[in-house]
Amino acid sequence: MFFWDYTFFLLIPPLILAFYAQAKVKGAYRKYSQVFASSKRTGAQTAYELLQAGGAGDVKIEKLPGELTDHYDPRKRVLRLSQGVYESTSVAALGIAAHETGHALQHRNHYYPLSLRNTIYPVANLGSTLAFPLFFIGFIFSQRGPSILMDIGILLFTAAVVFSVVTLPVARKKSASRNLHRLIVTGFRGGHSGLDINQGRGNAIKLLARMLREAGRSARFELVSIEGGNKRNAIPREAWAVVACPPAAVRRLKATFRKSFEAIRLEYKAVESEARHEFETVRGKPESALTGDSQGRLLDLLLALPHGVVAMHPEIAGLVETSTNLAIVRTRRGRAQVVCSTRSSVASALEAERLVLG
Repeated sequence: MFFWDYTFFLLIPPLILAFYAQAKVKGAYRKYSQVFASSKRTGAQTAYELLQAGGAGDVKIEKLPGELTDHYDPRKRVLRLSQGVYESTSVAALGIAAHETGHALQHRNHYYPLSLRNTIYPVANLGSTLAFPLFFIGFIFSQRGPSILMDIGILLFTAAVVFSVVTLPVARKKSASRNLHRLIVTGFRGGHSGLDINQGRGNAIKLLARMLREAGRSARFELVSIEGGNKRNAIPREAWAVVACPPAAVRRLKATFRKSFEAIRLEYKAVESEARHEFETVRGKPESALTGDSQGRLLDLLLALPHGVVAMHPEIAGLVETSTNLAIVRTRRGRAQVVCSTRSSVASALEAERLVLG
């Protein structure tokens, strides 16, 4: 009989933790909803003043039914506040209104992590909304074991929480140089993004982006492409970038990469003894390279995206509670595609990571 299947009991701890976290969030909201600000401004007034001060006065503010349903809609440029926030002068209302207004200001300033969040959220929200209802319906009506509805619920939850993709538009130009070179960082240990994320291992994609960004301060080159990682649930072991640079700049660029990787090697000497870098000539001529602006923004995005342990479990020693992994990057003619995965045993922590991204 399914009720006595021991695997079912594996679900109990994360469910308890998830419901506990949600209860704590709602409890804090109710508590501070009874603490009123001395300014006597409502959430709507606070949002309006912040939008005006931030140069986003064209954003509309609307009242929305429900509790904690507040959000900013970038497609319609509308800030929607729940009734309890829109009309209230409480500290909780002002904090939520200010937070959502921040998203509107980020949108106005073309903040890239917000673009990442806006791309991911519709799919993630659908998955997280349907996952638990489907799972429990399947559980209730199952007679002899897990049903297809339970499997679908688990898959939806996994897709929403673990796997996210963002496509970043990039602009290109005709390359000023005919000389191509490939920078490779390889030999890293990698590992599973869940089991090994707390081992302090290097992420080849982030370290490659760091080397390129540092080299750009003193050497001339154009980024043609960047690629790394091949599995969504693995820490990337290898990454490479093709760059175009004039012959006179090759020696300086090579020396800059060598110096940069030497610093990385020393940082990771305890865990990445096999890590190395290569700088080789590539045959052929570049058709195009990223513009300086697109090159800078892509590298900044890769450096800004979080990777590693976000939080350890407060009660179970050595257990990772929340983590995130920058898994894959690919560039094509007019776009760069980045794949990230986030894991957590606490629903509110996953929501917090979503907020960190934008």
